[in-house]
Amino acid sequence: MLRRATLFALALFLFLFLAAAGRVGAQRPDGALYVRDAGPGPAGRVLREALTHPFVMVREPWNTPLYAGRTYETTVVVLNSDATVAGTVRGDVVVINGSLSLTPTARIEGRALAFGGNVYDATGAVVTGRRDAYPATRFDTARTARGLALDFHEPPAPEYDPIHLSGFYGVGVPLYDRVNGISVGWNPELVLGDSAFVLSPSVTYRSNLGLFDGAVTASARSGGAFVRLTGAQATLSNDGWIQTDIANSFMVLCCGKDFRNYWRAEFGDGRVGYVWSDSARDLQLWGGARSEKATSVIAGGPWSITGDSSTYSMLRPNPAIVEGRIESWYAGIGGAMRGNVALQGSVQVEVPFVAPNDARFMQLVADVDGSVPTFKDQDLLFRVHAIYTSGDSAPAQRYGYLGSAGSLPTLGLLSQGGDQLLFVEGDYRFTFEGIRIPYSTPPSIALAYLAGAAGLHDLPRFTQNIGVRLALKPLRLDAFVDPATGEWTTMLLFWFVR
Repeated sequence: MLRRATLFALALFLFLFLAAAGRVGAQRPDGALYVRDAGPGPAGRVLREALTHPFVMVREPWNTPLYAGRTYETTVVVLNSDATVAGTVRGDVVVINGSLSLTPTARIEGRALAFGGNVYDATGAVVTGRRDAYPATRFDTARTARGLALDFHEPPAPEYDPIHLSGFYGVGVPLYDRVNGISVGWNPELVLGDSAFVLSPSVTYRSNLGLFDGAVTASARSGGAFVRLTGAQATLSNDGWIQTDIANSFMVLCCGKDFRNYWRAEFGDGRVGYVWSDSARDLQLWGGARSEKATSVIAGGPWSITGDSSTYSMLRPNPAIVEGRIESWYAGIGGAMRGNVALQGSVQVEVPFVAPNDARFMQLVADVDGSVPTFKDQDLLFRVHAIYTSGDSAPAQRYGYLGSAGSLPTLGLLSQGGDQLLFVEGDYRFTFEGIRIPYSTPPSIALAYLAGAAGLHDLPRFTQNIGVRLALKPLRLDAFVDPATGEWTTMLLFWFVR
């Protein structure tokens, strides 16, 4: 009996010892993991540097959780698994061959790094260092005398396809407006040798004009540098910032409301630039030259559910432009920032050296769009659009316009216009995250402030609108008042209309 008990105790001790050894080996192979082959590019060097710091290694099959309420006092490395961070890490979180997901309770006092995956943010998550993802960079592992080696995994060469057809066999999403009617284009891409050189011929049919517009774009890229050459015949507008293409097309079809003025042009454009990009931000610089021969275009003819015979909607005329050629130099800068604070914008300056009536002017066009989280379930949305012209008056094909949904609701549709324009918009939005509605998103309410003016040579007195937006997808109810005149306007819109 004593012998049997002794054997049982020894077996239990051996089992516990091996289990403890296995846990220790799984949790802390500090110094046993190293980068042997970093491969090309910066990813391997970043990983090699991250592994020079003290770290603990954790791993669960498929997805490794770092639980809320738990604090890791050093860098955490996750190998061959995704990771979800809900706790606190006093160092970096490094995910190798997986993606890193943050939750609202996550706090990383260092960097969030993902190799072979992405970094997915969450409102409320805190990362004091950089969020960097290298989704195309993976590493193989091999046992060596030194420990566990990481070797850059050379991805297979992409299959060469000389013709790329996006959308439905190269056919894009049809658009609709009061000038072109239906615009439907076919845009194949011819890849010359590799993806660095692309030739994109296209043809677009415009039903109301009965025209086929042709265009061709040739582009080349090396690293972040790019060159693009374009020649086209098209119907153009400066008012695309007011509503997206899809929103504008929908409002034209259902309600006869076209938030754009148009002209026709034949143009050629050459641009060179450079793009810097990572998982958190983009920055782009560009410059080039453009030659544009413009003519006025009439409106009317396309059908809409309402307003197809009204001069305030489908038959609303386009302002006449100054026909002739504009040849100009231009330069610009644009960028985007992703994360809790989302921001994107661009500024472009155009300086013509040939213009109708020998006009000499300089024009700056700027756009800024962003959102900032404030308190729980609340955020601030803002938008700015500006046109500034110095020197002579710009021809009408360089005008911008304000009025109606998407800009100033209490003004008539595009009733203000000119070569000077400033518009600002701010929405403070509260989303009822606790309310769940089938086939919809949580409802929201926003207090909105809009102000703007547009004119020739100078800006007139600003028009201000103060209002409320109630959104329950797919609908949104807007109510705005002009405090200077007391004029009210109420609109029932679809959620994707600005």
